Amino acid sequence: VRMELKQHIGVPAEAIAAVNSQVVKGQIIGRIPDGKMGSFLHASVDGVVTAVTKDEIVIAAGREGSDEKIHRND
Repeated sequence: VRMELKQHIGVPAEAIAAVNSQVVKGQIIGRIPDGKMGSFLHASVDGVVTAVTKDEIVIAAGREGSDEKIHRND
């Protein structure tokens, strides 16, 4: 699943998920810098981050990765 960091008219999100990180659906994987307008990016699936570029985060759905996890923001 490819998640674009720029979701709308605001600034692009900054990736906080790293390659090989395990993520869960709904987890924040991209944040907006303080004082800027934009949209936080949430994982749309459970899986493992396989790539992070300046434009997108790629998640392989259903895969298990390293023990490095970013905790779900509830």
